[in-house]
Amino acid sequence: MEADLTHLDDNDRPKMVDVGAKEPSSRVAMASGTIKMSQEAYEKHEPGLSPDGILLYEEELVESKPARDSIRMYGIPATRFAEELGNPMVLNMIMLGFLSGTSGMIEPKAARNAIAASVPGHFVELNHLAFNKGYQYGKGIVAGEKVAGGMSS
Repeated sequence: MEADLTHLDDNDRPKMVDVGAKEPSSRVAMASGTIKMSQEAYEKHEPGLSPDGILLYEEELVESKPARDSIRMYGIPATRFAEELGNPMVLNMIMLGFLSGTSGMIEPKAARNAIAASVPGHFVELNHLAFNKGYQYGKGIVAGEKVAGGMSS
């Protein structure tokens, strides 16, 4: 038996539906991951992070609070790393590498391929260096956690 859908007409085309009598509802989006590069952004968006999310932040620009719930929080001196590489414009690639290294959300090979395909040729090597710097730093933090927690041999 097919359900009678009120938002379709007799020809199965969408039609307007009166929801005026419906009880108001609200929805709250919870991010599973976030990257914060300023104190203002951290303060504004940290409460919207899901209890088991990941928060990455620029540790020289953001003063973090103790992690709540099961949130994983990792800081990186990304601005300093970008300056060491000679170009502050690669800060975003450092953070992308850091995200990949700490969370595994992005495969390093896929990120490197995307960089090569989207960055002007003369900046590809620099952006790869920046990505790798963030990635290695993130992997080091996660490896350190596993050693400290007795999870690594």
